[in-house]
Amino acid sequence: MPGPSCADLPENCGPDKASSCCASHVVPGGTFTRDNGISGEVYATVSDFRLDDYEVTVGRFRKFMEGYAAHKPQVGSGKNPNNALDRGWDPTWDASLPADEEALAENVQVCGKDFITFTAADETLPMNCITWFEAYAFCIWDGGRLPTDAETNYAAAGGNEQREFPWSDPPEEMEIDASHATFLPEAAGPEPVGSKPLGDGRWGHADLSGNEWEWCQDWYRSYPERCINCANLTDYSIRVIRGGSFYSERESLYSTSRLYHAPNHADFGVGVRCARTP
Repeated sequence: MPGPSCADLPENCGPDKASSCCASHVVPGGTFTRDNGISGEVYATVSDFRLDDYEVTVGRFRKFMEGYAAHKPQVGSGKNPNNALDRGWDPTWDASLPADEEALAENVQVCGKDFITFTAADETLPMNCITWFEAYAFCIWDGGRLPTDAETNYAAAGGNEQREFPWSDPPEEMEIDASHATFLPEAAGPEPVGSKPLGDGRWGHADLSGNEWEWCQDWYRSYPERCINCANLTDYSIRVIRGGSFYSERESLYSTSRLYHAPNHADFGVGVRCARTP
């Protein structure tokens, strides 16, 4: 069931502007090679999970801001049910959330004034300029959680198909242009979510590459040699982001690409997509 972020919102996402912005497809679990083998024979197995078809939109995030004081996460919420080591929301993270709706509104307008989507009239643009804490809090409120690095990588690679780009079919297909994703040099800014259907992934997810980088649950560290439903939860200074953005070159749009940001850093090139229980 869709979360509260789409309550009373029009179904105006996707290329035909007729899909729910909260649409979500199940990603069937399996085993794949992380980074398509670039980091060596590093394997990960993920269980079935549901991943939102679209990056969180401005309209959905504005719903979160309405009554924001009551929408802050409860201790332990947002756990990945497939990972026994995941303890969910840590109460020490409360201090990294804005105190109230006014402070949150100020927070999401502090980066790159030319590209802030929150102030745009088009509510189907992807929400950007949010910290890791704000992204996680949103997904919890909306009935989901942050996807892991492995889950996001798996969805973009088409699982064990090991796609070069999310749309690569056959998997080794290297074709990429402005019809597949929103990226430099053609992009002038973020575009409405789902507006590049030729770039959809194996299971129907849009903008897995381009438009906005997406926050993942994990701290940014090297991959374990083999893992099952894992996430790197050991404290560090930077969190994983995946997928490239409108401000990225081609090299950042491969399914193998990942970068990092400090969790309290908001960037006009970073948004979020939520994962859910299937």
